[in-house]
Amino acid sequence: MISVEHLALSPPRAVEPAAGRARIRLEPEDFEVIEDIGFEAAGQGPHLLLRVRKRNANTRWVTHELARSAGVRDFDVGYAGLKDRCAVATQWFTVPARDRVGRTRLPADWVGVQGEGYEVIEAYVHNRKLSRGTLSGNTFKILLCDFDGDAAILQRRVNKLHGRASLIILVHSASGASCRTCSPARTADAK
Repeated sequence: MISVEHLALSPPRAVEPAAGRARIRLEPEDFEVIEDIGFEAAGQGPHLLLRVRKRNANTRWVTHELARSAGVRDFDVGYAGLKDRCAVATQWFTVPARDRVGRTRLPADWVGVQGEGYEVIEAYVHNRKLSRGTLSGNTFKILLCDFDGDAAILQRRVNKLHGRASLIILVHSASGASCRTCSPARTADAK
């Protein structure tokens, strides 16, 4: 039987051997998530589609703050997915164009709205509330600080993700070499 101490010090890995060691998420900017909803705003309708950049703020907190700013209930704000708090994340939300007393807000009223940990960077008229799962995918940008390991193994593993994830890994080596990008290799059939 394997002891708890052994598992804690040598946890099982999905991929062996480890490509190396690095420190991650030293700053929120070291982990970036960019949401792709896969469609354009409708240009008409009872909702506003807001693109929001958030830093060290979770999705539910931003939902509450947007609802408060819009004069609606939290439930009236839509979003496609939850994003990491300890990151810089760009994601989409919808709010009703009219508040509970019937006042209408335009997209221009929202651009630049900000609060603790978030800012609305784009706004468009849209025909429906965003629902969970309504997204095409996410792009992740991850900085590996003080990477000490085999860069070729790391590159091969990132290449295996090609087509399954949009991932950009910036590597800063422990030896003090400058950052370089380790991203999925492009192939002739990749679009």
